Amino acid sequence: MTLGELGIGEGGRAVSGPPWILGQRGVPRSAPENTLAGFRAGLELGLDGLAYDLRANATGERIVLADASLERTAGMPGLARSMGWAELAGFDVGASFHRKFAGQRVPRLEEVLALASQPIHVRAQHVILLREDDLVEALASELHQSAAKLSVRVASPRQNTLARASALGLSALWIVDRITPRVLEIARQERFAALAAPLNQWRDAAQESVSLPFERWALALESPEEMLLACQVGLHAFTTKEPERAMAARAMFALGAGSDPRWPLEVDALDVACSEPAGGFAGQAPGQMPDWTGRWNVRARASNPWPFAVRAQFSVQTRRGTFQVGAVPVARALEVGESIEFDLFLGGGSWSPGGDPRLVVELSWQKGPGRPAERLCMDHELARVRRTRVAGAPLRLSLLRESASDPPASVILARSKDELLVSIENDAGLLAARLVVLLDGVEYWGARGLRAGLPADFASRPGGVPFVAGIVGGDPQRPGAPPRWRRSAGGLPRDGDSGAPGRLEPAPL
Repeated sequence: MTLGELGIGEGGRAVSGPPWILGQRGVPRSAPENTLAGFRAGLELGLDGLAYDLRANATGERIVLADASLERTAGMPGLARSMGWAELAGFDVGASFHRKFAGQRVPRLEEVLALASQPIHVRAQHVILLREDDLVEALASELHQSAAKLSVRVASPRQNTLARASALGLSALWIVDRITPRVLEIARQERFAALAAPLNQWRDAAQESVSLPFERWALALESPEEMLLACQVGLHAFTTKEPERAMAARAMFALGAGSDPRWPLEVDALDVACSEPAGGFAGQAPGQMPDWTGRWNVRARASNPWPFAVRAQFSVQTRRGTFQVGAVPVARALEVGESIEFDLFLGGGSWSPGGDPRLVVELSWQKGPGRPAERLCMDHELARVRRTRVAGAPLRLSLLRESASDPPASVILARSKDELLVSIENDAGLLAARLVVLLDGVEYWGARGLRAGLPADFASRPGGVPFVAGIVGGDPQRPGAPPRWRRSAGGLPRDGDSGAPGRLEPAPL
């Protein structure tokens, strides 16, 4: 059983949107991001569309690439904007993901549109994230000339850029951090086709947003709870790097799991203390022990969410790092309303956040004699989570080492009424270091310090709110290389697989 099998299987029913599910950069957990191989895999998986990043190179080709350089995806320094197509096309952006993808190169926009214009994919939707504002006119010309009549949304957080796009006849998707009366007024005035906001903003505005004259989107949903909530609040669409999980969540919702559906798998978080246990782990000396490791005995729960009996089969799948996994239950039947609990041991980890293991359950059932068997394969991240408790007094928060040679880095936190105050204490020598905080889905940036707004329910939110603090700056050992990150937990940067954010909780009185 693999995660590629998530969703309704043989003998089941196809489940379509809304919400429409678009693969963010294709299927980046199983194929290299922003490549034709990844886009093709996403469309063949049954996704409703693709979301990808657009830039230009030196000779004017419109290319699909997230970063300004190819350092992360191809190990090559230098800006794509300074490279001609002949040079750019020679770089391999697939081999670093897996050798079976060797030879994949940065695709041109026309290639992606042509792929999705094939008869089997002709209904595919597209979200094109503009990474460079000067592409609007050229993009409008290319899309207007396309005979495929594809459904395309042009996305950006920059209002003026989208106003130009909208004036040129493009369907504009405005990306915002908050839904305010002013934001809604601007979106109406500019006749934007869609508005993308953090899911918690749509949750809080669920009743008021039903009559809005534009589509409601969320970007980068990863957890099953987020995906089910997207179904509940009636979003038109969302993007995700976990497309199989998203398709399973939509199928579960459509199968009638109740007015308040709950994901049938629950697993306690793997709390990371970021302190080195005596004796090291997996043969490593104590001084070489990565911060993002540990040994955990967690409680897992599985339930039957439907009004018919199912059979459950469990497995644990690992992706990145080295892990030891304890035994999981053998397959067993779950009657209507029945649930089981079991202990799960996991040990190990990695230097950097991301690539968390996952618990997978395959639920199968047959609704009557002679009826075809159906199945739904679902998963839950075994997420490594670091918890931080904050009060009014300043608190030093050490950032993760991501190699044995990393020097110390830290930030200072303090709470002031409804704000979190964050400042850099030690930037580890990073050049032109900047501070970044991700708090409850909203990203904040500052030079040496910043203020981040705490949610209204911060004091009562069970388990705290998603949070990670980081410092990003130039690598003093590699001038000209892409910026380096030092982080307190997972969740940053939002590009790529950076793991689950930590949790921020109020310190007990």
